[in-house]
Amino acid sequence: MKIGIHNGSGLGDILMSLPLLYGLKAQGHEVWGIGNNSTRPLYNFLSEQKILAGAKIYQSHSQSAWRKEIRDLDRLLLVGYFGLGLNPLGLFRIGLPVLRPFLSVVQNIREISYMETAWAQTVSSKSPRLPSRPLTYIHCLEKNFGGVFKPETLFFQEDVLKKARLRAEKTISDQGLRAHQYAVLYPATRGDERNIPLELLNEIIRYLSHLGLKLILIGDPSHGGYPPLRDANLIDWRGRRDFEELVGLFSLSRVVFAVDGGLLHLALASRAKTVSFWGPTLPESRVVSNHPYHRPLCRYLPFQPYEGEKITDAQRAEVFNFSIEEIAKAAL
Repeated sequence: MKIGIHNGSGLGDILMSLPLLYGLKAQGHEVWGIGNNSTRPLYNFLSEQKILAGAKIYQSHSQSAWRKEIRDLDRLLLVGYFGLGLNPLGLFRIGLPVLRPFLSVVQNIREISYMETAWAQTVSSKSPRLPSRPLTYIHCLEKNFGGVFKPETLFFQEDVLKKARLRAEKTISDQGLRAHQYAVLYPATRGDERNIPLELLNEIIRYLSHLGLKLILIGDPSHGGYPPLRDANLIDWRGRRDFEELVGLFSLSRVVFAVDGGLLHLALASRAKTVSFWGPTLPESRVVSNHPYHRPLCRYLPFQPYEGEKITDAQRAEVFNFSIEEIAKAAL
């Protein structure tokens, strides 16, 4: 069966769906990733690693582009995290009964469906249950395809990791580093409210410098609004988007410190020990419980969980009020 999966434009969403991608592949299905240009680099990496058959990339809000790309499928799966806007995939949810004949005849899509949202339990008094994206993918595999979730499908397979490590070994050796002699820090993503405040960021840098660990800084240099960060033990590799290199970098690190963003999920898929910082979001909505490599730091304050709202600077300072002692304990 030829299956197309569209799960939003975030890299994290795609990586959270690994158990579904691996599960469908194991059943003999031909799985295609569907997304806009922002997803192309990750989909290309997953295709090179034979996790996906390929990608169908369309230009956002272009009817001709999505009609050209999203066609000739036995089944189209949508995770349902779409704003309406001008994205036809979001509008499908409203007009699905009317659109089905059009999709069948014109686009040659035999079936289209939304993945039913799964819910996770939390310790938050505000939201004891909330939508969980990784559980939604696992639920879809088990309910719609009769598959069984296997914990090892949370990670890239060993052949992928081995190849990535060989690639990264040369990269880090050029900096005088060896495996497990450095930490990786991913401090900022697109949403400012999720980003580590500058004061805490500098404390983490000083702490790791005191330990004699080199620290590799990654992510988009335009995120976070930080001034130039200067420390003898800091290596600034922000802007690198080679996913194989990043997977190897994570896999060979002693520990990764990350906010809630796409590269957090890349680190977890790489079997890297990861300490995550949860500002206005909750870890249960993004990572399966009891993940063996995940050490979340979360305050569970009343204004969590966040899904699109802004928080004040004071709230952000409160929710990121983690001590170095807490961070060090999580990193052990």
